[in-house]
Amino acid sequence: MKVYKKLGAFLATCAMALGGVVLQSQASWADDNTEVVYVWQKLDYGNKQGLEETFTYCIEAEQEGAPMPSGGVTGSPYCWTMTGSLEGDDKLTLDFSDAFDKMNEREHTYRMYQKIDTPVDGYTYDSTVWRVLVHKVGRALIIYNEDNEKVTDPGWTVKYEDKATPPPATGTGGDGNPSSPLTPPSTTTDVPTQTILSNTGARIGLGAFVVAMVAGGILLIVRRRAVQDATSEA
Repeated sequence: MKVYKKLGAFLATCAMALGGVVLQSQASWADDNTEVVYVWQKLDYGNKQGLEETFTYCIEAEQEGAPMPSGGVTGSPYCWTMTGSLEGDDKLTLDFSDAFDKMNEREHTYRMYQKIDTPVDGYTYDSTVWRVLVHKVGRALIIYNEDNEKVTDPGWTVKYEDKATPPPATGTGGDGNPSSPLTPPSTTTDVPTQTILSNTGARIGLGAFVVAMVAGGILLIVRRRAVQDATSEA
């Protein structure tokens, strides 16, 4: 009986320790308790006038069936435009309040990027990809940069610089006739895909695994002792 009492006390201690990890994680989520993402656009044109001021940006889910922010449709990227430099109070808002209520999974990840269909010479577009982790527990919304560092101010900067247009490059075909002008390589940047791992989920999973392994080992030892005692008494 003493052995079983000690075992029960040990398992209770393990459960309390695991519960502490969960509570600590929930407390950290509270720091990220928000339902909206504010994004900005900056145009770095110097004193140049008459340039393009409206650009398109998108957010898309990295898991199938993830709910989109207000205005979006599940299963499709949600795109919007921003005109001029939008900073400070002029930032655009992505509202995830409805998405939290529609989540069937514990968490979803999204990526935000600038969408350029046809690059124009002179413009330097922003290839930054921001990632958004939406966690149902605590309604936490966390934004990461490409180095998986937490940020609070995602946005994009478009620059312009006059560039001299070089004459078309030509070569000679196999038949001795000039070939057509060489086609420059595409400047369209593929948006990389990367899944954000939730440190919180990993810690909880590891804690549960350790508790299960230790408890299983102790139960095995207790059963062996019980069999030995029964054999000795016989």
